[in-house]
Amino acid sequence: GGASGIKTLTSLGHIDLSGNPIQSLKGLEGHPRLRTVLMAQTAVGDLSELEHLQHLPMLESLDLTGAPLCERSESAAEARCFRIRAIHKLLPKEGRTKLSVLNGQAVVAEERVSSRNFHDQDDLQYMDTKRDDAQDLPPALFQ
Repeated sequence: GGASGIKTLTSLGHIDLSGNPIQSLKGLEGHPRLRTVLMAQTAVGDLSELEHLQHLPMLESLDLTGAPLCERSESAAEARCFRIRAIHKLLPKEGRTKLSVLNGQAVVAEERVSSRNFHDQDDLQYMDTKRDDAQDLPPALFQ
């Protein structure tokens, strides 16, 4: 299930659904004032679920720590790749996301740029599915 039971809470700015068996982020998309979404230790398992958060112009912080979506990473490089893919999913087609914290870590400019370079459908020249996205990331991301 998702978070569809909160439809009428239109001025919601912060939501903490951590520790619940929620599998979907559906239901959060209709809350343009949401700044913080805490979904740690939930059952969210698919990257496509982040599309429900794409049109939240105020979203600054998202925590999915411990959700299957994040726990699939078997190495530090895979974890970095998850961050790049997640940031790309949250970037609006036009404009800039306000997302500044993902899973408790600051989102840095290099991650935003990398997310567009590696995953932007309008620039397929940058997309190469046979390589590790982390190999061209700046060293600052690894500190």
